[in-house]
Amino acid sequence: MPSASSPRILVGTLENGEQERHACRRALAEQSYTHWEHFTVSGLPNREAHEALYRGFMDHAAGFDLFLKLDADMVVLRRPTALEEAVAYWQARPGLGQIIFAVHDWFTDSLLEGQHLFCADAAWPDLGGPRFVDPHPEG
Repeated sequence: MPSASSPRILVGTLENGEQERHACRRALAEQSYTHWEHFTVSGLPNREAHEALYRGFMDHAAGFDLFLKLDADMVVLRRPTALEEAVAYWQARPGLGQIIFAVHDWFTDSLLEGQHLFCADAAWPDLGGPRFVDPHPEG
């Protein structure tokens, strides 16, 4: 069972040959916060990849406190304390079900909604229409 003092994070990465995937994995491995496990969904079309990711989160909910969706082309863990900071933010806000962190988009040089951290009681029973693959969870 997960611990309230050291919440366990299940990190799920969508990967389909992105060049940044190695930097993404390296940034995760270098995190000071070590209470996490990682799984990768590779080589699937977009919709099927997202379905596998969210199903993986739901299937493992009993052993984790948080889910982190980490796209392989988003090198967002720019500091080795990023997971630690995200956990502290979540712990300071009891009852918060989802946190969406802004990420810097290189092409537009602007901040975009992009990094998702979910409580482990999140569920995605209906993954929406054929184009929208990131619905907000229930729970």
